[in-house]
Amino acid sequence: MTPETWLDTENNPTYLDCQEMRRTVLDVIEYAKAAAVGDLTTALDHRRIAIFCSSPGLGKTHTLRLCKRAGIKVGELNPANKVDLVYQLWSRKYEGCGLTVFDDVDLPARSASMIAILKRAWQSGGEGFVKPQGSAAIRRNEKFRVALDERYDSEIPPPWFSFSLGHLWYSNDPLHTRDGRLAAKCHAQFEALIDRGLAPMWIDSTPRNVCFYTIWMILRGNATSGKIKTSIISPSTILPQSMNFIPAVALPPKNWPPC
Repeated sequence: MTPETWLDTENNPTYLDCQEMRRTVLDVIEYAKAAAVGDLTTALDHRRIAIFCSSPGLGKTHTLRLCKRAGIKVGELNPANKVDLVYQLWSRKYEGCGLTVFDDVDLPARSASMIAILKRAWQSGGEGFVKPQGSAAIRRNEKFRVALDERYDSEIPPPWFSFSLGHLWYSNDPLHTRDGRLAAKCHAQFEALIDRGLAPMWIDSTPRNVCFYTIWMILRGNATSGKIKTSIISPSTILPQSMNFIPAVALPPKNWPPC
C-alpha cells in the first residue's frame, strides 16, 4: 500500500503498523491485569511478551502511556550481565510491577546466558521461574530469611522465585527477520524466545510513509497533545529523504479539508 497524501491514512503502512502495535500492547496489558491477581487462566487468553522494531524516533515507547492509564506499573530493565538481570527481575517483581520493559536494550538478545534466564522466566503457561546462579550472598541471605534474622536483605533474590510478569521490548534493530537478527548479532538461542511468543513486529519506517503519518498526527493535534514524540522525524535518518514530500502536503489548497 502507498498513501497518496497525508489524509490517506488507511493506506499508510506506518499508521497501520502503529495501530497494530497499540492493539498488541493493550493485549499484553490485559495479560498483566489477570496475572497480577493470579488468574493465569484468563491471562493465557492474552499475549504475554512482545517486541516492536523500527527506525529510531517513531515513538514506540509512547505506548507505555497505555500501561499508566490502565494502572499497570512498568519496571524498566537494563542489565549489564546475567547476574544483573536476575537482580532486576527480582526487584521488579518485589516492587509490584505488572510489566517489565527493554527500551532499546538489545544486549540480552546477544547473550546466551541472559537468554537462558528469560526462557525460564517467560515459560509457556505463564508459570515462569528464575533460578539464580548460586552465590554465597544468596545462600547466606536465604538463611537469614528462614531464621527471620534482621540481617535479611529483601533486595537480594532468593535461590528460586516464580515469575509471571508480562514484557514489552522496543528495539531500533530489524529483529523481525533472520537476516536482521544476524546483522544485529543476536545469539542463535534468541530464536527460542521467539518460539516463546516474542514474535518481533516491524513498524514500517519508509521515509515517505513516516512523513505523511507525522503530518497527519500534527494536523490532527495528536503530536502537540503528547501522543507522539516531536522527534518523530529524525534529522539523521528520515528528514533528508522526506523533505521533498512536505511542500506538496503542508500548504493547504483552497478546498482544505477539516481536521
